[in-house]
Amino acid sequence: MDDDRTWGASFTTWVGLVVLVVIAVVYFSERTIDRHQAKVARVFDLAKEYRLTLRQTNAQFSTRWNEYLNDSVDPYNGGNLDERAYADLVNRFIAADDNHNNYEALAGFYDSIGDCVEAGLCDFWLARAMFGNDVVIFYHNMYPVLESENQQGQSDAGIVEFVNRMHAADRGEIQPDWRDRYSAWAG
Repeated sequence: MDDDRTWGASFTTWVGLVVLVVIAVVYFSERTIDRHQAKVARVFDLAKEYRLTLRQTNAQFSTRWNEYLNDSVDPYNGGNLDERAYADLVNRFIAADDNHNNYEALAGFYDSIGDCVEAGLCDFWLARAMFGNDVVIFYHNMYPVLESENQQGQSDAGIVEFVNRMHAADRGEIQPDWRDRYSAWAG
């Protein structure tokens, strides 16, 4: 008779432990998913800000840059510039007209995206999908100034880190994890 009670008590204890483990796993999974959804929401908030305040600035800045670059580069040498000449060209462009203000607005915004992702407050994969092309194009065009500012300890480290992370994703060095796949599925 005592063996039956002992066995029943052991069984009840094990069932209780299994239930507690399941509850803990569900709780931590829900908390992790909630944090990930908050990161997604922050990216959507940034997208709203971008649409309302910077989309036109980006289009204007890009158009001016392309016109300036086409007018400044000699097509007879294949349009090639050495590193120093390109840096001088970018610096002269930023110094002209209203380009400096537009550069600062765009660099600040793109830097905040990179900082948000780097701090783990924004979802990288969604930010990449929504802003990646704009950030990479901006970086590609303005990299001499961005890299110089980053090396001097000024801002723009977020842009550089975001672009580096995008390159790592393109090479397959980083992959979406289960939270990213779950968010895409649960949408």
